[in-house]
Amino acid sequence: MLQSYLDGEIDARDLDAVEQHLQKCRDCGLEAETYAAVKNGLARQRMAIAPDVMDRLRDFADNLVSGTEAG
Repeated sequence: MLQSYLDGEIDARDLDAVEQHLQKCRDCGLEAETYAAVKNGLARQRMAIAPDVMDRLRDFADNLVSGTEAG
């Protein structure tokens, strides 16, 4: 959900819930800041990112959030 939040792809109800959680949870807030910095850095470079690379990055992020290891 964090990646969807950063991509602006969640509805208003979930948006409010995520923002409230990020304000209260230091770990998730730092994780969101890190992902946002990576995303902004890539945007500044204007690099074309292959869809499969983005899928793997999203999977990695989801695994970090859920506490599971990527396989």
